[in-house]
Amino acid sequence: MNHSYAHPVARITNVANGLWYSPGGLVVAVVEPVVDTNLKSKQRLNEVMEKIQVLIIEDDRSVGDALKIVMDDSGYKAVVAINAQQGIEQARLRRFGLIITDVQLPDMSGLDVLTILRKKVPTIPIIIITAHSTQEVVTQALARGAFQVLPKPFLPSEILDLAQRAVAK
Repeated sequence: MNHSYAHPVARITNVANGLWYSPGGLVVAVVEPVVDTNLKSKQRLNEVMEKIQVLIIEDDRSVGDALKIVMDDSGYKAVVAINAQQGIEQARLRRFGLIITDVQLPDMSGLDVLTILRKKVPTIPIIIITAHSTQEVVTQALARGAFQVLPKPFLPSEILDLAQRAVAK
């Protein structure tokens, strides 16, 4: 089945083989079918998650847009910032229940963003995503207060599982 999602910044296409591609052909995410066996449980979870705003700090617009779609489609209210300064400003202006940030950002390291945000919003869970996952990055992120580090590429179910665990804490 082919689904296309039109977005003002980028066009993400879910092709038949289950991969989401950015306009440049980059695989953004692997899509898994969701089978709902308990509709009432899902409705209760969605009611809770609708109240949770998620800040996504990601400079790759295709990845940010794909994450926003995944989070919004799962009942969260996601906002995307395309650099560290925008993300820090959004965190100052709004109340988020979860923050997801990339490590590689154009204006500063996501690890530095984590340190700054930990001081501003110490109780908000922060998930670090990175295409450059090394033991040093993981160790530094966890030492600075990250909830978890998720290497790219990842499945939508992986980020959603982490998000659910993070906000349940």
